[in-house]
Amino acid sequence: MGTKSKTFFHFQSDTIKEPKNTGLIMYKQYDGYPDGLGLDIAKACLTENLEELELVNDFSDKYTQANGIGCLAATIVKVLKDGCGNVYLCEGSDKDISMLDYYYVVSPSNGTVGNILISCYDAINDKLEFEGTPKEWFKKYVNDN
Repeated sequence: MGTKSKTFFHFQSDTIKEPKNTGLIMYKQYDGYPDGLGLDIAKACLTENLEELELVNDFSDKYTQANGIGCLAATIVKVLKDGCGNVYLCEGSDKDISMLDYYYVVSPSNGTVGNILISCYDAINDKLEFEGTPKEWFKKYVNDN
């Protein structure tokens, strides 16, 4: 049995309890736990030099920036998708978390551009597991292990 999760890509900073402008949703059939999918999302948001991608509106450097949350979501899906199954793009809402083990919110930390914030919630117990920047996720789940 897999560890099911959804990732909600928010176009502006807000909370899952009062969603605003959620347009993209990714469903992952298995390995949705924080040190699995959470870490994979964080790694996808880091450059080869482990610097965080910057969310911008009108990019100038395709290696260090993501041109908005839609561009970032496409980058993350590209990293995760390795064949048929497991990773899907789907429709729905932030309130549709039934049958999940975890859910994630990827959003700008301030408004619509700037730093990336990744939040992970335990869907069964309805509690925040961890929230941080890609570097903070990397430190927690790679450097501390």
